[in-house]
Amino acid sequence: MRIGVVDGFSTGAALAATLVERGATCFHIASSPQMNGFFTASHRPELYLGQLVAADRRRLPDAVARWGLDAVVPGTESGVELADALAWALGLPGNRPSREHVRRNKDAMAAAVAAAGLRTPRGAVLGDPAAVAAWTAEAGLAATVVKPLRSAGTDNVWFCNSPEAAATAAKQILAAQTVYGELNARVLVQERITGREFYLNSVSLDGRHRHAEVWEYRKSVNPWGNPVYDHEDPVRPGSPEWAALTAFCERALDALGVRHGASHTEVFLTGEGEPVFIETGARLGGGTVPALVERHCGVSQTALAADALLDPEAFLRHDERRFCGRGTAVRNVALVNRRPGTAGPLDWLDRWRTLESWVDIRHGIVPGDPLPETRDLLSSPGFVYLASDDPRRLEADYRRIRDDERADAYLDTTESDR
Repeated sequence: MRIGVVDGFSTGAALAATLVERGATCFHIASSPQMNGFFTASHRPELYLGQLVAADRRRLPDAVARWGLDAVVPGTESGVELADALAWALGLPGNRPSREHVRRNKDAMAAAVAAAGLRTPRGAVLGDPAAVAAWTAEAGLAATVVKPLRSAGTDNVWFCNSPEAAATAAKQILAAQTVYGELNARVLVQERITGREFYLNSVSLDGRHRHAEVWEYRKSVNPWGNPVYDHEDPVRPGSPEWAALTAFCERALDALGVRHGASHTEVFLTGEGEPVFIETGARLGGGTVPALVERHCGVSQTALAADALLDPEAFLRHDERRFCGRGTAVRNVALVNRRPGTAGPLDWLDRWRTLESWVDIRHGIVPGDPLPETRDLLSSPGFVYLASDDPRRLEADYRRIRDDERADAYLDTTESDR
């Protein structure tokens, strides 16, 4: 098969590698000539027989058609709309393009899901900080979330406890671009849902949904009100959470017109156990190493997405009970740098590799480079996988990592002595 990958960054690069390993020929389409270096650093041009940049989108379908593709898929969030448009223009399987952009615009997304009878947070789209404060006060909400309409990775997401704080957050967002370089003309303000937060990494083929992975998020909130990824643990098939979440997710995917390809859906379970939809990305979940997930959890979304493209019968036979069916405790730990400074030596890495539950790490820390405080996904130094047959051992090793971070593990502490 000949497969086009739009913005094959992050987990999209792993998908392209998997497809090539399984005999497919891949081609790359960049949705923009200017993409954040956080994403392009993961690009692997050697995986592709041909590459194009979408400088003129009117002519792009004709250029892509010369490749004789069998499918077009997004590699990451920025490629979702273009992948849909190209697949539709070329008569290939895909998700029908939407004028409302329900698979990118978080407000249109919530409206489509709510119209299907599923619970979503109350919210409004506004372009003025004063209007955000007024709406928050009129809605009588003690806590809100203010965020961009079309971004990802907790980019400029703010938890606010007053109308004034919501207005301040809106002002910050409106003055900034998204991680994809788009201007924020308006913001989304929503009620803040409390409870347990989960994500589902799913794959669809002709409207038939299969769930590869379900994980429970843990996030902290920094002093400025930004949610910061902490860690995530797998949810096991057969549990009440798995059943409730997957049934809810399938209804949400139907409402959003997700009939083909990977999706990453975030859902809360309230204290009463009611699911509440937050958002869906019609693409692979990020911040993961598929090979490690397969080794310790039995299956990955990336492998299942490759099945949907290359071996539909294997996809339809997918047994969700494979996910974390071995009883091993697994944890994906997001790294958190607690104050800005200069990166110091990597001696912390040598210490962590001796932890009993240590599996592997992905990080971008370079000694001597500036290291920002972690406030979102892009400013996280990386992530670590831990796995153990003893959950207590895993928890102790996780706490060792956090203790080292509180002691400024990543920073050159000699700077403070100068």
